[in-house]
Amino acid sequence: MMPILENSILDTGVPPLSQNNSGEARRIGVEIEFGGMYLRDAVSLVIDTLGGTAEIQRHNAWQVIDTKIGDLVVEIDADILQGKESAETKPSPADSVAKLLAEAEESAYRVAGEVSSSLVPVEIVTPPLHFKELDKLESVIRALRDAGAKGTAASFLNGFGLHLNPEAASLNADYITRCLRAFFLLEDVLWDDADVDTTRALMPFISKFPEAYKQKVIDPDYQPAIDQLIDDYLSANPTRNRDLDLLPLFTHIDDQRVMSQIKDQLVKERPTFHYRLPDCRLEDPDWNINEEWRRWICVEVLADDETLLEELSKAYLEHAQQGRLKTWNTYLKERIHE
Repeated sequence: MMPILENSILDTGVPPLSQNNSGEARRIGVEIEFGGMYLRDAVSLVIDTLGGTAEIQRHNAWQVIDTKIGDLVVEIDADILQGKESAETKPSPADSVAKLLAEAEESAYRVAGEVSSSLVPVEIVTPPLHFKELDKLESVIRALRDAGAKGTAASFLNGFGLHLNPEAASLNADYITRCLRAFFLLEDVLWDDADVDTTRALMPFISKFPEAYKQKVIDPDYQPAIDQLIDDYLSANPTRNRDLDLLPLFTHIDDQRVMSQIKDQLVKERPTFHYRLPDCRLEDPDWNINEEWRRWICVEVLADDETLLEELSKAYLEHAQQGRLKTWNTYLKERIHE
């Protein structure tokens, strides 16, 4: 359910901009984190559901090629397992698939445990999809649920999320600033609507943005060039662990500028917003990816409405100056349902 955003003027269900910076149809990547399964079983589940064949990439990751939605990756999602292979430890192409998989499990599960744990989930990473193809992932969600995969609510330790990576419609500073401003205006509402798991909210992976930085960006007079926008973001947010991570997008735009200030090999450049907020709610039979996607669309709709965006920006700053930010969601609800 979307108790605040549902049936509001922002709840159109359709992104206002359908093309990317090159005039091509925008796409979206999806990352599904879950626990309670062997890596090999997750690979088999994907093949059974979407078709394709598996090829090992590294000790903790497999690529499933030629599925109904293209080539995707199934991997153990742990920072401590990323990029640790040497030339000596890489599997030999001459080895059998069975031997490779055994070696993969021995290497990965030595750290992660025989079954993916609360702290070290398995992750399915899709290729860029057209927005209308998100429905094809519902069969994977159902299969995971039926197989007993564990989502966010299965344990108080589970920090599992559903990450959406919608392609940016433009790479210019004005567009990105408007999207960031719209997200900040809706940030608390998005948390409430998504009903983020309490324990996950306390973990560092989806931290909210600093209030001082939010107000800086929300101010309608803040009209930075792209270099300033990136520098201001990095100064206030030198981390991937935000509910909306812009490091992949900014790295795509200017990798040298970002990498000179962020020493994190796990930052992957791509022309997308990295929306990390949603839980992975496999335990809820009514939960689906499109529900989370509709929430993100509300951000884009607000960003595209310059008049409403400026009006709400000024109202937010007034609430902040008067010490009334606790009432912001109530005000916003009334305004967007008029």
